[in-house]
Amino acid sequence: ILRESIQDHIASSLIEHIVLLADGVSSFINQSMSIADQALSTISLPKLSIEKTNNNFFENKFLDEDQISEQIRLQKYLRSQIKQLIKEEQYIINSDVNVKLYKNELYKLQQQYAISRFLTNKETYLWHINNVQEIFQNSKQATQSNGISTSFYTYRGGYKMSLKLYVNGHITAPDTYLSLHLTILRGPCDSYLNWPFDNPILICLYDTSAKQEHIFHTIKPEKYSECFQQPKMNENPSVQILEFCPLSMIFSKDYDYIHQNKLIIKILIDSWIPI
Repeated sequence: ILRESIQDHIASSLIEHIVLLADGVSSFINQSMSIADQALSTISLPKLSIEKTNNNFFENKFLDEDQISEQIRLQKYLRSQIKQLIKEEQYIINSDVNVKLYKNELYKLQQQYAISRFLTNKETYLWHINNVQEIFQNSKQATQSNGISTSFYTYRGGYKMSLKLYVNGHITAPDTYLSLHLTILRGPCDSYLNWPFDNPILICLYDTSAKQEHIFHTIKPEKYSECFQQPKMNENPSVQILEFCPLSMIFSKDYDYIHQNKLIIKILIDSWIPI
């Protein structure tokens, strides 16, 4: 038997394993997400503000203890699988199999893991942006920031951060993508905190349609070392997510990112998010 044939068989089996794993957890995740959707109809926050919540987004009170325990078990299992698959990524590339399929299925697995973490994590923040259509119309005059969130802390006495929204894109993605900037601000407790900041940051743009095609982006601090040092000025250089979400998806009738003229952005800072 040729060595290449054995490599192809192993790599193909690995991809099949990813697909089965993703499909196996998706029904449980979707059931939990449908429970969380019920909370969205009751959310009412000020325009362009960000607040700490007790899971008003993925509402934790709708989960009983058994469901939370099951979510945590699921997270541990997914986390171990994701780490193993990432380790084997180079082998798949060397085996010259369908790398795109592998990456798509791995991303799907990471999305499901992220949703589960949102369901069970109380340290989350919500940016509820009203009058979105008007903001988009006004932004067509020039590429500019269309709203800076109120500053927020990762926890009481923790790191101070802010988000900046470019609804019509910024720099390399004008008129094509929704862009976000995340910035570490100088805070009153900086001298007591560990630097550089090293926890992954997960940002989610929520899709309220039946498809639930939520847009996730994980910021990995080690890739932006200058942005996560202790601030010497009022703010550090920003982490720029220039291609956060295509505008074609934002306005597509196939999705519901703009719900009742609002965008909902969720932020989770969590050392459990897989790198």
